[in-house]
Amino acid sequence: METPGRAGGMNAEKGFLFQRSYAAWLLTGLLTGAGGVVALRYEGAQDVDLRLFDGTEIYAQVKGYELTELDWTVARGILSRFVADLQAARAAIGAEPSARLSFRLVAAASVGSNDVLDLFRRKRIDKHVSRLVRELAAKGSASAVKLDLEGVLSRMNAELLPAGIPKEVFRLMAEARLARFGVPADEIDAALRALLDAITWRETIGSAEVLRWIADYLPPAHPCSIVGSMVAFGSRTRSQTGSVALFYTSQSDVWEGIASELDVPRDAAGALRDAVTSSVCPKILVHGPSGAGKSTLARRVMWDLQVEGRIVAIEFRGPEMSDAEWTATVRLAARLRAEGGPRVVLLVDDVHEHPLLAQRIAELDASSDLGLVMTTWTVGAGGVGLGAGLQPFPLASISEGEAAIAATRLGRDLVAIPNTRLAALLKAGQFIVLNMVLLEGTDFVSFGGRLLDSVKARAPTLAAAYVDLCACGADDRSVPFDVMQRLHGVAVDLVADPAMKGLVFTIGVGRVRSGHRILAGAVAAAAPQNRLTRLLAMASAVDPAVAEERRFGIGVLEDVVASADFSLGLAPPLERLARLFAGVGQYLDVRRCARLLAAAGLQASATEVEALADFSRVETGPDAAAYRSDHGARDPAGVFDRLLGFYSGNATGWGWRNLLHMAKEMDASRRARALDVARQRFSVEMDVATVTTVIELMNAGDTPASSVDFAVSILERMPPNVGIARAVAQLIIDRLRSPRLFATLVDYAIPLIDGSGEGLRLARHITSASRRGDPADRRRLLLILMPLLDELTDENDCATLLHTCANLASGGDVGHISARVGIERADEPPRLNAARHILRRKAG
Repeated sequence: METPGRAGGMNAEKGFLFQRSYAAWLLTGLLTGAGGVVALRYEGAQDVDLRLFDGTEIYAQVKGYELTELDWTVARGILSRFVADLQAARAAIGAEPSARLSFRLVAAASVGSNDVLDLFRRKRIDKHVSRLVRELAAKGSASAVKLDLEGVLSRMNAELLPAGIPKEVFRLMAEARLARFGVPADEIDAALRALLDAITWRETIGSAEVLRWIADYLPPAHPCSIVGSMVAFGSRTRSQTGSVALFYTSQSDVWEGIASELDVPRDAAGALRDAVTSSVCPKILVHGPSGAGKSTLARRVMWDLQVEGRIVAIEFRGPEMSDAEWTATVRLAARLRAEGGPRVVLLVDDVHEHPLLAQRIAELDASSDLGLVMTTWTVGAGGVGLGAGLQPFPLASISEGEAAIAATRLGRDLVAIPNTRLAALLKAGQFIVLNMVLLEGTDFVSFGGRLLDSVKARAPTLAAAYVDLCACGADDRSVPFDVMQRLHGVAVDLVADPAMKGLVFTIGVGRVRSGHRILAGAVAAAAPQNRLTRLLAMASAVDPAVAEERRFGIGVLEDVVASADFSLGLAPPLERLARLFAGVGQYLDVRRCARLLAAAGLQASATEVEALADFSRVETGPDAAAYRSDHGARDPAGVFDRLLGFYSGNATGWGWRNLLHMAKEMDASRRARALDVARQRFSVEMDVATVTTVIELMNAGDTPASSVDFAVSILERMPPNVGIARAVAQLIIDRLRSPRLFATLVDYAIPLIDGSGEGLRLARHITSASRRGDPADRRRLLLILMPLLDELTDENDCATLLHTCANLASGGDVGHISARVGIERADEPPRLNAARHILRRKAG
């Protein structure tokens, strides 16, 4: 696909609807790496070139025949064009193309003869090639034509579709892909037209281009939109540029190294790949010392899995994730997995710097469809509080092989480092420090001073702003553009000035940051200004009325208090700013200000500020969750009433499930009101854990009559899920003796009942609820279960299923199940004998 284009397509372009629809279907597949396709090139009319993640290239012809058959003459023409493609590829590289070049025919046609069918099924090839050689020998020597034909046929795959297939069948499938990806229904047609209009001859198209073309049609909260706190890995493009030295010393963006494949292959990469693709571990925490290469390793593994079509990778780039963004990300993950698509995996770098997002992750169910890869350096594997399903992944040292690769790429030799020092560097695991020693023969402290001197010489008007940026960067903190602009008036120049390339980066929307925290700390230490004084000056430039800036300011104050260099001499400006932020802040802002004042030793001020944290400050989901945690034990009824009112008028999902759990302990009136609010808030894209909690709330006490309708609605609208089915079965057993609900449960459970242990346990649970159902629905469940008896190979599983069937059987089915149970054996599973007793009792 890097060679000149194929001639046939452009010459034949006449606005082929079927072919363009097929191209649109392929384009939408790039959003999730469907089929491993990472790039395509539209050659016009009937030709599309594809590239797979492993380097395989496919030359495709797409044909639609309405008035003619796919006869021998037409087939010969198709093969002739493929032969020309093979010859052109050979000429372009000056050698025989590798086995990674293949050919594909997609044709909607009536096949004219068995010979044509055999040809494209690659049957009786010798006979058909001999005929083709005779007919095409005029175009070259017979032996050369024979070899080329055999080469094409050995590499070719044909997909023959019925001639009457609708012209736009692939367009309809493309629309379905866009819908699953999250394009709103009323935007799908416009988005698809935008894709089709953007297709141009001989332009190589990857996921980055497709995401750019549909950007205007994605909701702002979508994780792949271009305006929020996240960015899709697929929006990144490969690059062949990048400096090894700058990348290895954190003087270039990490993505430049990933896209240019400058990063050192890590020994741990295979294990991390396995963890990310595992179906049982949605939360992975890569932890190790600062500078160990955690962020680079996580991005490398996720990039590779993205281009292979194994995952849809998203990166959180901060500073905060809204309720709508989190909900949209969880929903996208659920939609794709429900359709058999790849898992959505979210990368959260330095998760310890994002406590609100960490709370969301902690509440995420361990069986969630959304995968998480997180990095941290400040705590051990279990200290971040990320909830159930967490798998720690340590990255604590550097192997000699990894160090040797780094040295080679830097043009250095490990032998230049004394053995004792090298051993210490490898054990410490800070790759960035090893790189600095290899490249400069020194450490970051000395390098920071030289780098600052270089900035002063090349961009003297930006040096002070760069120092302040590094003062924040030493704590891994980015800075709002507006704060830098108020303080220095050079925020835009910091990013745009060529002298700052590789030292300053934009992150998220309207924020800027320095390089790696180790480099930033070295620069800040080399500056004559006191770092904590500069941090307080940064906080003073905050507009407290702007929530994002206010939270940045509070975070800076927390960094000041946490510093080993903090002293009470800094207390007056710290207290003034904390009171300022608390005066206008939301509940969590006030609480953070009170806690940092207490940590600074200003307990009296902390108590005064803490008193401001009342319910009037609750404005967001995190505020509501924190308020419940702080006050729920002292005044459960009052807190419940206030928060139920909050959630009845606020769509946030944050903390809602915990309030539902709280409702289980309330009186009947409050439980009923909570169910009313739950009914109003219900959505088919609500997470399974919350839906299950709603069902459990119905089962917590006297159940309103309307709960039957609500439970039926949940089953009719939610995708099949074992947890939901079990919760409804238990509800029927304990509370709702409704034949209608049981019948709906049977319909809902059909896709879930199979021969697996989980499927058999669900069948037993639903059978226990069947006493509340009509006999016809009990028998319907029995008929679903009986075919599984022929599929099971484990004797204990078979005995369990027979016991379940015995409980359901009545009338003539009793004899049939009894025959399957057979005569008593001494070594039979206990459940088999129990089934026999049930059947004897029913037989009378």
